[in-house]
Parts: sequence; C-alpha cells; structure tokens
Amino acid sequence: MLAAPLDTLGRAAAELQIMKRTHIGMDLQFEVEEVEAFVKQPDGSVFSWCERFHCYCHLIYGIVNNSKSAKTLKFDGKEIYWEIGENLIQKLESENIVKQVFPLHDEKTRKKLLRTWALRWWDFTSQPIDDIYPYYGAKIAIYFAFLGMYTRWLFVLAAFGLTLQLVDF
Repeated sequence: MLAAPLDTLGRAAAELQIMKRTHIGMDLQFEVEEVEAFVKQPDGSVFSWCERFHCYCHLIYGIVNNSKSAKTLKFDGKEIYWEIGENLIQKLESENIVKQVFPLHDEKTRKKLLRTWALRWWDFTSQPIDDIYPYYGAKIAIYFAFLGMYTRWLFVLAAFGLTLQLVDF
C-alpha cells in the first residue's frame, strides 16, 4: 500500500500538469500553493482515485539513482547493482523482484459501485455517472455515459425492427 501527503501528490500533479476544476468553474493546471481554489472530491480529497494513481506512478517510476556511483541493493541473499541514472522500479522489474505495479481499489467505493452499477442488470442503460466520475475520471465517465445513451437508442431501433419482423411474419 502506498500513501503520500498532499504536498507530495500536489508536486507530482503539477509536474504532470493535471487540470482540476476550480470553485469558479474553470479548469486550471493544479498548483499546490492554490489548493483551496480547487473543488474537492465527494470523499473530501483533492484528487480522484485515478489522479492519485497517476501521481503515485509518476513518483515511484521517477526514483532514479542520482548519486555519483552505482549502489548495491540486497534482496533475498542476492546482490543487485543499481547503476547511475537507472530507474529503480524498472531495475526491480527486470530482476523479477517486482512483477507489476497496479492500483488497489478503494474497497468502500468499489462496493458502492458494485451495488449501484454492476449488480443492476435489470436497468443496464442507467449509469451512475456521478459516482464513476470522481473514482475513475472524466474519460471513463464520458465513455459509460455514451454507452448508456447508445444502448437506450438501440432499444428503440430493436423494438422497431422486432415490430417489423412480427408484422412481416
């Protein structure tokens, strides 16, 4: 599990040039010094789950050996040489110490989405966009909003086609 204070995440967000909505409705590039100007998520945090994941990846994949010499890392009785300028996570992945870096879900939010979205098979045209957006981000929310609308329109066409088929039969 990985956590970071707001100022560390804020610096990463600024480096990634993440755009955030302000209280006056404008999307501006995030700045740590102006954190109060940005709209918070429904859970009270500044960043969505998706934005935090991007910041964490930026932080951990940015760990590079900037010293003047190679470092020796020891793991499980094995010595690994971390060369100057080499990325730590990529080195650990190449040595098969780290298999993959992936995000863990927020269990409370995941269960809420499971109840309100995934288990509602009788109404699969309705998407809880207000819950999807803060958790997965704008691109995923727009995608599922489109799918919901598209499915509704296909039902109209399917009903029309079925009617024509029954009349022809």
